Amino acid sequence: MELVDRLIANDLSDLKTLSRHHILIGATDDKAEVPLDPAGYGVLVAGTSGSGKSKITTSIMEGLADAGYQVLVIDPEVDYETLDCANHIGNPT
Repeated sequence: MELVDRLIANDLSDLKTLSRHHILIGATDDKAEVPLDPAGYGVLVAGTSGSGKSKITTSIMEGLADAGYQVLVIDPEVDYETLDCANHIGNPT
C-alpha cells in the first residue's frame, strides 16, 4: 500500500536509481567519471555545428541500449539513421 501511495503521490520520483544503472558519459579533467542517471533529469546537448553533439548523443544512446534500456530517436534531420539500437521517427520531409 505504501508503494502505491508513493506512486500516486509523486510517480516514485523520490526513489534513486542504483548507481550501477548509471551510464558513463565522460570524465572530468582530473579523471573523475561523469555518470548519467537514466531515470533522472533530461539532458540538453547543445553546441555549434561540428562540435560533437551527434557523437555524444550517439554514445549516450548506445550506452543506454547496452544497459538494456529502450531508445527512441525523433530525428527529422536523419542524423541517427544508422543507429541500430534505436527506433526511429522522422525524416527530412
